[in-house]
Amino acid sequence: MIYLDNASTTKIYDEVNKKIFEINSEQYFNPSALYQQAIDTSNLLRQSREKLASCLGTTEDHILFTSGATEGNNLAINGFLTGKKDAEYIFDMGEHPSIFNVAKNLTSKDKIVKFINLTSEGVVDENELKNALSSNTHFVSIMHVSNETGAINDIKKLCKMIKDYNSNIIVHCDGTQAFGKIPVNVTDLGVDCYTISAHKFHGPKGVGAIYVKNMDKLKPLFYGGGQQKEKRSGTENVSGIVGMCLAGELATKELKENFDRICEYRNYMIEQISNGCENFVINQAKNNSPYILSISFKGLRGEVLLHLLEKQGILVGTGSACSSKKQNNRILENMSVKKEYILGSIRISFSSFNNFEEVKLATEQIIKQYKNLKESMSK
Repeated sequence: MIYLDNASTTKIYDEVNKKIFEINSEQYFNPSALYQQAIDTSNLLRQSREKLASCLGTTEDHILFTSGATEGNNLAINGFLTGKKDAEYIFDMGEHPSIFNVAKNLTSKDKIVKFINLTSEGVVDENELKNALSSNTHFVSIMHVSNETGAINDIKKLCKMIKDYNSNIIVHCDGTQAFGKIPVNVTDLGVDCYTISAHKFHGPKGVGAIYVKNMDKLKPLFYGGGQQKEKRSGTENVSGIVGMCLAGELATKELKENFDRICEYRNYMIEQISNGCENFVINQAKNNSPYILSISFKGLRGEVLLHLLEKQGILVGTGSACSSKKQNNRILENMSVKKEYILGSIRISFSSFNNFEEVKLATEQIIKQYKNLKESMSK
């Protein structure tokens, strides 16, 4: 099997699997209990938090552990809601459903919500964002790396523009497809909160984290035993957290080496497909993550191509796994990609586990199955 759907989830590191097993077998104590074994477990959580904070360019007192990006994104948005009736909330059209659908829900609660369009490259329209800012703007959320196309938004530049307009505006960033793949330093970016999810960088599913610059301003989503400074109650997923923080450390340690290698894979695939196929577009920005390659073939059905590749042992995606069963593609539509191309879209996403031989074989099969489809359609 050749796995090229890493934007949906990644294979877990062997070292992380071993560490999770070790924790579940030997250090399974509740970190809120009072005996020494529990205190040791609590210290292990603190050490893990410090490790992850260092990878993100911050300190441990700014990190909250969550169940993943969906919870983190919901916490960021709803945790910073204000009671002011004229407060405005701004989101870009490229956001993941765990943000976009929360934003739509705000409109049903009579909140003032503005959506910013994407350019044809898939990045946030900077001028439209600038013009949308007002004296009532309270919260802005901008994705770091698009889960659909890999387009990288210049978060540092956009955040500075927003903060120069009004330093009190809360700026949130979904970094799910960025952390562990491109350099991330939340302090340097200037954001107020930043969300990550472990299973996107070879950690376990069901655990994530959120950086929060000012914890005092954040309201919890739910209440309970008061864990994590009363901002996220509930007994901590110790093995998952330890595994995530180890995965983050491993991913960031190998970041440049992996980035350069994946760039070569992506460029090779684009070159070969350009020579072997016709009537397609690469949905990409000038500044694009090499880990995601979005291709739209005119007149084909992406899911048909996906299943043909699956029969050859090659797994790719058609877009966000959280909305893959829907017929439309909001992000490509907002980029003004024509419908006859959108229907033929596939998303290829790489990871550090992939090698060149896999990429070569997958590329050959994509070209072969494309030609087979075109030939069958012409009969």
